Amino acid sequence: MLALVCAGALLAAGCGSTVKVGSLPLAETFDDCDTGFSMNDDVATVTCTDGQLRILVSKPELSPMHQVPFRFEPSVDGLTVTSGLRLADGSGDVGIGCDASGPGDAARGYLFVLHRALKAAGIYRLESLSLGDGMAFVDTTWIGFRRLPGDLTGRHSLRVSCTRAAGGSTALRMTVDGRVVIDTVDREGIWPFRTAVAVVRAEEAGTDARFDDLHATSAARGQRTYPRDPTPEGYRYRIDAMGYDGRPLRDLALDDHFVVVVSSPDAPPGREVPFKLCVHHGKRPICSGAHLDGGTDYVTGWEVDPGEEVDGRLRLSVQVKGREVASTSAPLRD
Repeated sequence: MLALVCAGALLAAGCGSTVKVGSLPLAETFDDCDTGFSMNDDVATVTCTDGQLRILVSKPELSPMHQVPFRFEPSVDGLTVTSGLRLADGSGDVGIGCDASGPGDAARGYLFVLHRALKAAGIYRLESLSLGDGMAFVDTTWIGFRRLPGDLTGRHSLRVSCTRAAGGSTALRMTVDGRVVIDTVDREGIWPFRTAVAVVRAEEAGTDARFDDLHATSAARGQRTYPRDPTPEGYRYRIDAMGYDGRPLRDLALDDHFVVVVSSPDAPPGREVPFKLCVHHGKRPICSGAHLDGGTDYVTGWEVDPGEEVDGRLRLSVQVKGREVASTSAPLRD
């Protein structure tokens, strides 16, 4: 079933068009790989050994994200994908996902990943923007996040589902080692699905991702919607910030990228809990509306522009109905 490796942040819009097409249910045991990995080069290689699919990324600075697609026909409004996986070496995200792109189209769908440095599970929404000449830029946005106990070393079992839901949304569920860790809805839904994927996003050279026993089946259409919570001011909130490598905010430099996570132990499943996230690092704070979905943590990426006027300290806060309910701060290093 394997014939092509798809690479992104810069991804060929036609990537995957030569992949063999099967039908659901799909089962891959990776006893061997078909030949024809046309993008195997000094950037990344894919092999099958000892019943495992191996994606080894040598030059993440050229292309950090790599996917192996498993295409099927006909397309479905709901898809479940399962696989065992581990990050044998290096750092970054490793996971599986649901893709809605057709032959010759740019990638579009959802990636469900484990991030060892952040000790977290997350869901990316994947959209590709055409650059012309058959190329596309891949934009990834966090839409689900949950910190996990332990260090996420070793093998883990993932089960993920992407299903068309009410109002044009997509219901998303991620299970890690038999426990549901993220259960949320993307209101700007993507479907139908045509491809299951194995994916790694590498943060350093030599990142080595392994997959085994990948299966894909159709799933029943979802029906979930989340009503807005009428009393979000009554909950406890927590805000955390850290580098993508897990370093705390106080250890980051002025131009480092970092991750902001907002959570609440009181937010009930099945409700949308609205709040404002504010970043204080100039003359006045920058605030944006956000929400917790169904008890899932909120996550976003941030970078302080070194050219902006700052007062030597970065402060982040959560506001609910005009009242600050949580904050964190740290000095900014040049």
